[in-house]
Amino acid sequence: QPICVVKHLKPVSQDPATLEEAKRLFKKEAETLSRLGVHPQIPRLLAYFDDKLCLVQEHIEGNDLRHEIGQGKQLSEAEVIKMLREVLPILGFVHAQNVIHRDIKPSNLIRRVSDNKIVLIDFGAVKEIGGLQTTPAGQTAFTIAIGTPGYMAMEQQGGKPCAGSDLFALGMMAIVALTGIPPAQIRQDDRPIREILHQETHVKKKLVDFLEKMVHLDWRKRYQSAQEASKALDELNKFSLPLPGNLGLRIATAVGIFIVGFLVAPAVRGIYLMSRANSLVHEQEYQAALADYDRVLEVYPESEKAWFLRAFPLSKLNRTEEQLFSCVRALELDPEFSDAWNCKGLAEKDLGLYEDALESFRETTRIQPDFFHARNNEGEVLLSLERPLEALDAFDKAILYNEAYLFAWNNRGNALYQLERYAESAVAYNEAIEIDSGYAYAWNGRGNANRALGQLIKAQEDYQTAIKLKPDFYEAMYYLSLTQAALGRLDAAIDTLDEAITIKPDYRAAIQKRQDLLKQI
Repeated sequence: QPICVVKHLKPVSQDPATLEEAKRLFKKEAETLSRLGVHPQIPRLLAYFDDKLCLVQEHIEGNDLRHEIGQGKQLSEAEVIKMLREVLPILGFVHAQNVIHRDIKPSNLIRRVSDNKIVLIDFGAVKEIGGLQTTPAGQTAFTIAIGTPGYMAMEQQGGKPCAGSDLFALGMMAIVALTGIPPAQIRQDDRPIREILHQETHVKKKLVDFLEKMVHLDWRKRYQSAQEASKALDELNKFSLPLPGNLGLRIATAVGIFIVGFLVAPAVRGIYLMSRANSLVHEQEYQAALADYDRVLEVYPESEKAWFLRAFPLSKLNRTEEQLFSCVRALELDPEFSDAWNCKGLAEKDLGLYEDALESFRETTRIQPDFFHARNNEGEVLLSLERPLEALDAFDKAILYNEAYLFAWNNRGNALYQLERYAESAVAYNEAIEIDSGYAYAWNGRGNANRALGQLIKAQEDYQTAIKLKPDFYEAMYYLSLTQAALGRLDAAIDTLDEAITIKPDYRAAIQKRQDLLKQI
């Protein structure tokens, strides 16, 4: 007989059609809450009654964070970082279940008495059902906007919430906690967030940079997942180990320790070599970077991170089998290393081991559900296996975790094209072009979709743009020639094929098409 919280929703409209739709949506959201309740920091759903629109949830004994945040109180940098570190993994779990909370604010986070941990309550989708109403046209629509103005991101206000909307709200909470200024007042302030934090607090620049990105008005420029934000947060204090005493003495002591350590401690040399190898990778000096990673492994042969990092220059040097070995070695040392599973999948994909690659990418997302790169990689393998419907699902999940992920949108267009859903395919390519108008492959893809839809003039323009962006794009030239021929421009089509064949002399499809067109003249 646990103490419970009972929630009874009453739609504003009692019309039979509205109530029926409310019950359907309520059951769906209740099942979602049941899945979410397995997380130790989300209340368990004990029961639900869809006929009465009634939820029974676990009661969380404690005070919500309004007791800690706001009302002129200012938390320290350390306290705010601790709060962020606790809430971000909860959001990562929620987003992995394809759910957006939509109402992150202090009153929806409770500090549990039993263990002092933060618990996330009150998901917006259930509250939204209470605002269901029948329109004059006989359709049902939501009339309650979910979210709290001071914490609500622009895209959510526009009716298009995403995972980044929750991150925005959490970032605003952190700023309110540091400054003691109410969120609505911060939103109305003419000063940039960076200036507010500099003038109202004494926090370090790294945290200011972090929070500025969390609350960027453009969701594309925020962290694209809770996991990414957590990693960035972990980097903040990575090298901040203050030493006591006089500043000059501290610096001299630190330098002395470093010099002696470098000469006598393998650990220090290993760190130095790892850092140098990473810099060499950044400079695209892959052979030299590989040599440094190998030197690190001479000192620390059991370093799974070194084995994993070593795989990247190997991939750039097209030494794919060695890349695979390096990834596998990292996994032998840490079987839950999600990046290494993704690395293994990429090597297997390049080697044509598609079923093995599929298994590796799925293992990646089992460990880290919001690893959108791995979901996109899985989709690409499924396309290679001619399983476009499954690929489409993988690309959709990648986009869920990163709505600005160019490659997933472009690949989504490819999957829809394979499924002969050409109009939807064109929409997906449009999204990719909106994200990066300089991406030639999206223009080419949209050209294919428009050509399939009979929009030949539009298709011709798309192909021409793709070729302008990528002058050696012989595939786009081939498709352009098909479009020109369909428009009756045979001479132009032959000239275009000549360009493609000049770039790729063994391009059999272009050679054959050119011969066919010459017979028609």
